[in-house]
Amino acid sequence: MAVPIGADQFGNAQAIKNVGAGVSIQRTQVSQDMAEAIRTVFADDIYRLNAGRIKAEIDDMPSADDCVPLVEQLAEKGVVFNKPM
Repeated sequence: MAVPIGADQFGNAQAIKNVGAGVSIQRTQVSQDMAEAIRTVFADDIYRLNAGRIKAEIDDMPSADDCVPLVEQLAEKGVVFNKPM
């Protein structure tokens, strides 16, 4: 369940909803919609299954410890990714 407040949270909440891993509630509607959202998520196993699928994908990603050497190599070579085109 996501209750986005600002920044990238709205996009993340929409992504959670789009992949069927949870529901999103507007922060102005939490008191009205929270109980129903909880019932919805717990009543349908598809949310748990989709969240588990996302977890497995995240678990397969390299860890920060795996990435640091690559970032250091790129920095040593002066590679810049945010250069204007």
